[in-house]
Amino acid sequence: DSFAVSSGDTVWYVDAGETLVYSIHVVNEDTVDALDVLIEDLLPDSVRTADVGFGGKLTWQMDRLAARAETLLTFLATLAPDMPVGENGLLNRVQVAAANEDSTRLDDNTASVSALNVVVALPPVYDLEVAKTASPQTVFQGQDITFAIEVINQGPDAASEITVQDLLPDSLEFVAFADGAVGSIESGTLVWEISTLLAGQATSISFTARCPASLEFSQPFSQTNIVTVSAPFDSNPDNDEASVTVVCIPLFTNCEQIFVLNHNVFEPARHVQLEIGVAVDFLNNVKIDVFDVTGYHIRSIVQGEVGSGPRTFFWDGASDDLQPVGSGVYLIVFRDNLQNGRILECVQKVIVHR
Repeated sequence: DSFAVSSGDTVWYVDAGETLVYSIHVVNEDTVDALDVLIEDLLPDSVRTADVGFGGKLTWQMDRLAARAETLLTFLATLAPDMPVGENGLLNRVQVAAANEDSTRLDDNTASVSALNVVVALPPVYDLEVAKTASPQTVFQGQDITFAIEVINQGPDAASEITVQDLLPDSLEFVAFADGAVGSIESGTLVWEISTLLAGQATSISFTARCPASLEFSQPFSQTNIVTVSAPFDSNPDNDEASVTVVCIPLFTNCEQIFVLNHNVFEPARHVQLEIGVAVDFLNNVKIDVFDVTGYHIRSIVQGEVGSGPRTFFWDGASDDLQPVGSGVYLIVFRDNLQNGRILECVQKVIVHR
């Protein structure tokens, strides 16, 4: 006997998880009946049916297929939902045999059909965010500052190949990495590499730096330290940078440069107000008071938190109960309670003349 078996010759495109319909057409081309006919279909590795697993074999048996007769077999199969990235060829093979077939005529006893699944790798989507703090933010020369950096992946996908860079100002001296997150130093920039951050995961980095004792300066100055985070597919650059400002104070502060009066001799009747200038940018919890030479408190000018930047305060020559003070020598005392627990204090004398 001779058979002609076919299953189509068109390449179909199919999506992951989609159902395929296979049809097998078997024809007995001989003039005698075919006996004990066996049809076998070998599924691709990523295709299964309801009864046969991935890459399994389906079989049909027929006691007889009459001469010149034909039969059509149809079955449903499903493509795996987790196909790998790339082009995935799905070759399905079928063959037929009979107990009394002619062994010299087997060329058309097999057939195949192809389908193609193409999986395109989409880039991950994630949002990295960085934050930074410093403690303390105001230090004297020779004191250390601990900088803490937190990087968080806001998701929704995992992030990889993450780089954190911190450009240390020239006026700060690197001391050490901390908390096990050891980075590298490249041309004055601290660099950390993070392999992966899952969605919602955060990691902390810290290091210490110092306001060098060898640095020559005469009055407090501020400096801003900037950190950035980057990764190949970060979707939101707006939160990839954070900064913190710290203040270095010289060991011997020249009060005359940061705390000044506009008159050494104050005549309330003529000058109306004594101007008290504070020319530093690190004000925190500030107090300015007026005392007489015996230390008796005369007037509180300001007390509390004051914003940064040059400031001018005023004294009208009166006491706290708004009574004019007499002529004499008075002390204007400026105090700033720094974040590191130390106190910056400056005193200026003024002569009140009435």
